[in-house]
Amino acid sequence: MALSDPADRRSARVAPLPPEIGFLAAEGISPDILTRAADLARRSGTDAATALLHAGLLSEETFYRALARRLGTDFLTEPFALRGDLRYPHCLTVGAALLEAEPCRIVAAPRGLAVARLIAASERLEPSPAIATPTALRRAVFSRHGAGIAEQASETLGRLHPGWSCRPGPRAVELGWPGRCSRSSSCCCACPRRSASSCWLSSRR
Repeated sequence: MALSDPADRRSARVAPLPPEIGFLAAEGISPDILTRAADLARRSGTDAATALLHAGLLSEETFYRALARRLGTDFLTEPFALRGDLRYPHCLTVGAALLEAEPCRIVAAPRGLAVARLIAASERLEPSPAIATPTALRRAVFSRHGAGIAEQASETLGRLHPGWSCRPGPRAVELGWPGRCSRSSSCCCACPRRSASSCWLSSRR
């Protein structure tokens, strides 16, 4: 039977919501917001959950609280502690880590298409993972291993961009200034321009 009413024809053309945000319709989130997120995702070539959050159509906390309700599990507010043997940065890449208080239980903060995968697998997971926002998970990781993460970042920066790294020793300008002195100066005799450059290059290795 043909659809004569324009509203009926429009509703028949509406694509189903992507599963990474579709659960929000049953959690009271406006269909207009979800449709806008789905349209934005199609135009930008990303997933609907990422589009929804990055466009500010829904707050991170509202999204993940709704996900916890959909899964029938706990939503963890800050602070919460993680086990000391967590793997960084792997835990942030996958969006999950083991809780210290419940060593066999995961706290999950899935992003993008991983939200839909978690929903699809939720009935098979025992115990069910707790849910947190990605921001809360990141803070918990840094709270547990902040010193080690900072040291690792410093070493990486020193290796990839030595000039940007805070490290002991003279700076380039300090090593180069004797080369600008008169060659008759005893200072310049001790450390001519070429030697200063060699010193700086060796300090960057």
